[in-house]
Amino acid sequence: MTPTLPPEIWCLILNDLPRSDQLRICQVSPILCTLARRTIYDKVALNSNSPNIHATLALFVRDHFVARNITRLHIRTFSEGTEERNNSSWFNPGALAGMTRLRDLRLREFTFRTKEDEEAFNNVVSKSLTSLRKFDYRDLYTRKSVPQGPSAEEYIPKLQIKGLEEIMCIEQDTFTHPSLILTTLTASCSTLIQIHLPIPTSSPSSAELLKNFLTLHFPHLSTLHLGGWAAIMPVDEVFTTFLLAHPLIEDLQLGFYDAFDDTRCRLSPKVVLGPGALPNLYHLKADAFNVAILARGGVLSLKTIEHLHTSTANGWAVGIFEEMCGALETYGGLPGLKILKLELEEDDDYPYNVRWIDQLGKLCPSVENFWGDMGVGWTARTKICLCPIITSSY
Repeated sequence: MTPTLPPEIWCLILNDLPRSDQLRICQVSPILCTLARRTIYDKVALNSNSPNIHATLALFVRDHFVARNITRLHIRTFSEGTEERNNSSWFNPGALAGMTRLRDLRLREFTFRTKEDEEAFNNVVSKSLTSLRKFDYRDLYTRKSVPQGPSAEEYIPKLQIKGLEEIMCIEQDTFTHPSLILTTLTASCSTLIQIHLPIPTSSPSSAELLKNFLTLHFPHLSTLHLGGWAAIMPVDEVFTTFLLAHPLIEDLQLGFYDAFDDTRCRLSPKVVLGPGALPNLYHLKADAFNVAILARGGVLSLKTIEHLHTSTANGWAVGIFEEMCGALETYGGLPGLKILKLELEEDDDYPYNVRWIDQLGKLCPSVENFWGDMGVGWTARTKICLCPIITSSY
């Protein structure tokens, strides 16, 4: 008899487990029967490296009641290794067609065998998944690299997903053409409230893509995560205009520095937002350099921030940290900050930075939760420095 999952199990995760893991699935039916009794869990992990992965998916396709009640589907596969392993990772996109209530679809390290499979997947996502609100397709690519030149445009799938609220994507160097990202966003811009868009520096079209992306109109946007910002340098005015036009943004995350590329992720000092910009901002993730730029640029809403995650980078972290603290001091600190995450490199100047950590503590008098990643020897001293005002949580 075909085993089924009760409707209480509403999240299916196909996760590639290590070969040594005791949970590695060798037989589909027994493991599904076991999982069916775990009604207290909302996540089901299945091994995509199993030769039975297609049979596993088929069970859900045949059981329309179960498929109809799945609201989150997370699939993670690995394309590395032997050809045989790749064969077990390919996924039949038709298995999604019956999941009409699916709201959250995540594809990580996902592999299509052919262009036809990819087109079939796009067709299902665009036409059948009418309830989809969150789409994470980081690392989505076909087995063959997208060709360069005019022929690349014909190779790009045209996803038209209406009603999305959150999208997470990444341009995968030689695999995914940037127009894939832009096409998807253009179709969904009126309803998107969360966008996670890392852009690598290797693509020659990254700057133009970013410019086009930032000029799109997202009236309800509240979360913006951007990274790989070498391309931001020529479009700082567009970036400033974009943020000024989106006062609803509550969560802003700018990519951290790349330790091997000093210019990556730097905002220009020309970014000037003015008093009252981003009045609802409560979560800011940015390295110390960019925090300083935003503070000096007149983001008085820094006083509304409750969660700050910042970092420094190798070699010149001391000066950057000092700049950030100085800028925050000038603009009144972060009096409402509740959560502080601080990342410093091991080789930073320890005695010098301790003084600035003390200063940062004075600028954040309301912090309740402190998380520090500061290398060997840092944690104990930092905890002592901040203990009068911070209840440390490691």
